[in-house]
Amino acid sequence: MTRQEPARAALAAAVEEARDARTPPAGPAVRRLQELAGLVPTGDRTLDQARRQLAAFGCDAFEVQPIPPKGALGLARERIRKWTRDQVENGLGWLKRMNATGYDIYIRPAAPAEDAAQPLAFVDDINQATVDRMRADGLPFAVLNESSPSRFHGWVRIADEPLSREEVTAAAKILAERYGAVVNSADWRHYGRLAGTTNRKPSRATDRGAPFVMLRAAAGDVAPAGDEVLGAARQMLDNQARVAARAAQEARNAAVFSGDHRRLENASSAFQEARQSARTAKPGDESGRDFAGAMSLLRRGYGRAEVEAAIRQASPDLEKRHADVDGYIRRTLDNAESRIASTPATPRYGR
Repeated sequence: MTRQEPARAALAAAVEEARDARTPPAGPAVRRLQELAGLVPTGDRTLDQARRQLAAFGCDAFEVQPIPPKGALGLARERIRKWTRDQVENGLGWLKRMNATGYDIYIRPAAPAEDAAQPLAFVDDINQATVDRMRADGLPFAVLNESSPSRFHGWVRIADEPLSREEVTAAAKILAERYGAVVNSADWRHYGRLAGTTNRKPSRATDRGAPFVMLRAAAGDVAPAGDEVLGAARQMLDNQARVAARAAQEARNAAVFSGDHRRLENASSAFQEARQSARTAKPGDESGRDFAGAMSLLRRGYGRAEVEAAIRQASPDLEKRHADVDGYIRRTLDNAESRIASTPATPRYGR
């Protein structure tokens, strides 16, 4: 036992005795006794809160920016600083001075690589009931700030490895829509506040002045339901890609037939006639009829884009029959072109 250990034990006992007697803290002196006894972290509370927040992010670099509240006069927007954890801690004195002069202090995890993002979905402006509901749904926060009394924002970790920026943004939007958070804040690089600083928004001021941003969770763990949210985000992106591809194809088709509506009508009519006269192996084989119609139009000299537009316009119940219409049409045309290329020439059609 060292010489300091009995003294520390005595200090700890004195603090516990005061606590048992319900003696109110006597300000900095009692806090110093608690620090010496090892009952609370040494240093200022802002540093302690910031350190815990940085550790829970689970990354090596951060983007930090002092930003004046909207409508603040005489305060210029500061540039973004990309700092390591040590640089954030070393720059905390400057950040606290900026905060005291009216700036809000914002932070976010820096991108780990080009086109990648940390697997942290940001959720903004929710209440305690929503925090509790998300926890019950398997979505506890890896980092959670109480930015003003009873108002929270934070990050939910949905994976243990970096993801694409689109995946993280889609996951954040799903959470925002599901739990009534701010959808406009749902993206892969949205700022949150640095814990331990004050919220300088005039609308958040209390009777005591600007409220401190309090760190309420700093576990950093992957949420149990993170896989489900990530899967839903990927499905959303797939659906958006299909819609975009369909719109692009329709635009191409429109460009092909712009100013020549009669040719499109002729192609659609020819396709319908070929479908009706087609002989298929099975009754009701609509795909076989589409194939026969595509063969007929290609042999008559219609281009691929024209045949595709005719199939979209004239093939019955296409959306109901095929979930991936674009893929179905592409395969039909590929097979038709391959069949024509391998078919001997005839006097009527050529190849």
